[in-house]
Amino acid sequence: MGLGEGKKSECARQVEWVGKKLWQTGGEISLGKPGKNALDCVSVQDVKQLEGWIDNFGIENNFFIRFTTRASVAANKARVACRETEIALVPLLEAGLRREVFVYMNRLSDYLYALACWLEKEEKK
Repeated sequence: MGLGEGKKSECARQVEWVGKKLWQTGGEISLGKPGKNALDCVSVQDVKQLEGWIDNFGIENNFFIRFTTRASVAANKARVACRETEIALVPLLEAGLRREVFVYMNRLSDYLYALACWLEKEEKK
């Protein structure tokens, strides 16, 4: 197992968790509220979980990164889609969407950026 293999496994678990949360979030958005099939909706604690993961990547850059590896490009594409979704949620936020959903999407795009940066760095080692 290479140096980054343990972290890659952890990232895979994180992405799986995010996928489950997004599935529930999609249900909440389509229903207009938590409940019925949207029972495990995002919470303040989920936002804090994302923030902890972002911090654990240790990415400290404020400059443009050109993503060139397959994994980092995929994570960055997901980030762009997440930002577009965040923008599309603004009218729903004004119409009563729970703030936690909007904040979660915002932090998720930051998580995906940190993941892309980490993946780019790892693949170039």
